[in-house]
Amino acid sequence: MAVFNGTNIAITLGGTAIANATECSVTLNQETIEVTTKDSAGNRELITGLKSGSMSVSGLQEVSGGNGIKALTGTFDTGAAVALVFDQDSTGGETFAASGILTSLELSGGTEDAPTYSASFELTGAITKGTT
Repeated sequence: MAVFNGTNIAITLGGTAIANATECSVTLNQETIEVTTKDSAGNRELITGLKSGSMSVSGLQEVSGGNGIKALTGTFDTGAAVALVFDQDSTGGETFAASGILTSLELSGGTEDAPTYSASFELTGAITKGTT
């Protein structure tokens, strides 16, 4: 089994890894359409429908860098779809690339705790699978 370190997984925004990330994920969805008829002999039948997905990232805030929280707040301000890549940065790892719209951005900080962020993107259009 060729397991690799999750530290090597990143989400890039416009070609640059989102800085100070501690977690990231991609979710791929395949909807189904029910096509059960009286001829289905009491069995449910489905065909494939729309594909969709989302990406999320969370990490530590750093206000001095341009590719972390500043990139995310700038993306939120524009509201435009941005180029995203979920990259498993290891030999033979898979990548998932798509355009995404930032739908959620949370900034938080507690007493005597490092300030954090979390961001969620809904993917729009085709989701392209590749390898690193």
